[in-house]
Amino acid sequence: LVSLPEGQLVSGAPVPIVAVEEVVTEEEAQGLIDLADKEKLWQPSVRIGKKPVSGRPWSALLGNSSHRTHPAIVNIRLWVADAFDVPVSQVEAVRLVRWMVGEATPTPHADTRPAGDTSMWARGQRIATVLINLKTLPDEAGGDTVFQIKTGDLCIPPDVGTALVWPVVDTSGRPSLAATRSSREVLD
Repeated sequence: LVSLPEGQLVSGAPVPIVAVEEVVTEEEAQGLIDLADKEKLWQPSVRIGKKPVSGRPWSALLGNSSHRTHPAIVNIRLWVADAFDVPVSQVEAVRLVRWMVGEATPTPHADTRPAGDTSMWARGQRIATVLINLKTLPDEAGGDTVFQIKTGDLCIPPDVGTALVWPVVDTSGRPSLAATRSSREVLD
């Protein structure tokens, strides 16, 4: 991804984190949000077998057959497939995550599938995370993606259409906890 003309290396350690601007347009971003709203796809964050977690974002999975033909979803999945040189069939469904005022993911986490996750038999381990911001927030409004790197926290504010991309496996393909992330609370 760094070799793509539009890719910018944000951090090289502990893993490369690359930012790519204008992966989706503002209109496409709003279209995805509108789709999730219209179809009432938003679901609260939950712990397995438990109630919704207060102060955590809601998400919407855009994975059914009608979603896969939505122009913005097609563009995103084709971009990811092209960026990683894989068939589009190996690109996961698009999941939207919505943070409201007061919400955050304060505990750093890695985006690998846990060792006991049985879905790995069907879909395999993801190799990278692609996080595309669908909104730009004003300065100091929070919502930053925060990576824990050797020199301290790397805070990247949300910018509509910008994709953050990083590997979640090591060079031998094993799940890696090297890139953990959280999000700052949305303040306004």
